This record gives sequence, structure tokens and C-alpha cells, in this order.
Amino acid sequence: MEKLYKIEEFTTTGWHITNPEDVKLTKEQAKQRLQGYLNEGYAPDRLRAVPDNA
Repeated sequence: MEKLYKIEEFTTTGWHITNPEDVKLTKEQAKQRLQGYLNEGYAPDRLRAVPDNA
């Protein structure tokens, strides 16, 4: 079974999912979403992809 990921953003209250659609992503999908956020101007040190264990 392929490992799935979720994308989180660091805010003043900690790490939170950036968008409800950013869960259960394949590794390639997570990379594409992260690149999209970077292209929109998000700070790279405030984003991360982590395993989605839910």
C-alpha cells in the first residue's frame, strides 16, 4: 500500500492542514501541491508534507 501524505502550514497557533483537499495525497501529488503553494507566494519554511495516518 502506497504511503499517503497531507500538507500543513505553520501558523501562529501551530501546524494546520492548509486546505481540506490536502489530505490523502500520493508523494507526487504532495510535491505538486507544495510547488503550487510556493508559486503562489507561500514561505517554504512554513509548509510541510507529512504522512497522513488518518
